[in-house]
Amino acid sequence: MPKRSNISLRFKQSWVQHENLREVVERSWREPLHDAPMRIVVKKLKRLKLVLKEWSWRVYGNTQIHLKTLEDELENILQEKEQDPFNSKLHNLEVEKATEIQAVKDVEIMTLR
Repeated sequence: MPKRSNISLRFKQSWVQHENLREVVERSWREPLHDAPMRIVVKKLKRLKLVLKEWSWRVYGNTQIHLKTLEDELENILQEKEQDPFNSKLHNLEVEKATEIQAVKDVEIMTLR
């Protein structure tokens, strides 16, 4: 069964905090279209919907897969740290990975709002 093409766009709050959102919207809106003024607005909105969906997937991707990957990486770091508990490099990697995990979770929470 083909996917419906007229699915509404769900604007995600997390997009607002991304530094490139404005640029993505402006670039899409500036692309010229030739038609009656009212149809131009409609066509630009449809095009922007597709651009935002593609951009969101490229920027945020599948957060569940990304989160699982980060958690696996953190687990590997923790296992290495058990062998060498005073290794400052591993400690720093652990902190960085935990920060990345929290950032992904924060985006996921904002997306659910």
